[in-house]
Amino acid sequence: MDQRHRQLRKATEIILVFPMALTQDNRRNVSARAVIDRTVVHLSDIRQEPDFGVSRRLSEALKFRAILSVPMVRDGSVIGAIT
Repeated sequence: MDQRHRQLRKATEIILVFPMALTQDNRRNVSARAVIDRTVVHLSDIRQEPDFGVSRRLSEALKFRAILSVPMVRDGSVIGAIT
């Protein structure tokens, strides 16, 4: 199994937690925090943010550092996030 295949397999295992319940305990995920707080979340280096464990593991698997999550709001209710 090559390196890229291992990375994608690891990322798939992490992504399987979605969709997740939106509770205060899930604030360690960038998308969940955007939805819960109803605000844009932008981190220039997710690996330097100890509060975002789920998103940090995904960034390590897929080799990215910056992340942006924007809540989607319809009629005053958050219906999801674009990350």
